[in-house]
Amino acid sequence: MMMNVTMSAGGQVVPFDAPASILTFESEITQVDDNGDIHFQMSCTDAEVGDSTNAPPEVRQVLEAQMQNLVGLGGTMVMDSRGNVKESNFSLPETADPTMREHFDRVSQSIDRLSTPFPEEAVGMGARWQIDHALKVNGIELTQTAIYELVSLDNNVATLNMTVEQQAPPQQLESPGLPPGATVTLNSMQARGEGQVTIRLDRLMPEIGTMSLQSNTDMSIVPEGMAQAMPMTSTTMMQMEWQSQ
Repeated sequence: MMMNVTMSAGGQVVPFDAPASILTFESEITQVDDNGDIHFQMSCTDAEVGDSTNAPPEVRQVLEAQMQNLVGLGGTMVMDSRGNVKESNFSLPETADPTMREHFDRVSQSIDRLSTPFPEEAVGMGARWQIDHALKVNGIELTQTAIYELVSLDNNVATLNMTVEQQAPPQQLESPGLPPGATVTLNSMQARGEGQVTIRLDRLMPEIGTMSLQSNTDMSIVPEGMAQAMPMTSTTMMQMEWQSQ
């Protein structure tokens, strides 16, 4: 997973290119219900920081230490026979710092994106269908619309193209990284992404997949004791790749 962020606060633009995060997860099916629901658990067994020529060495060292805190963490999921995630339980200790929580939220959302729900109706080549979700990502309540298209089906292996759009209405946010008493208001958030995933229909996880997502966020921050809000905008480019063994 790679992420590039350009942030503007009080008229100052601050670009930031984060090194790639390389995570390894192991999954194990624990139960299959009569209705086809699959219960399984996942845990992070390895976390590495990829090569980057843009990130300063001190940033890389901090990120490496934070990534190692993810090793051993995991959770449980329940997926129905069509690939819909019915339950997802990933949790962190209460002592986890805000940065680690942000990393973990991003990882858990990436895991949820591994699911590729199929419609109830039978589908063939060229079929398209839409899935709508209400999500909470990094403390932001949003709606997501995903459109899937079946572009290949051969020997029980399906390849799908997908597009994703996310929108969030204005809302108050809680940000543990800000000074006490400061208030944060989200004015708008829009995101759009696309990708492709290849699935073996007799396997739990996709064989391989890619996803790129760009989000634009507009917020206002009011420090305690001040009347004037400070505008803050950010553009985030995120690219994810995953592969099963």
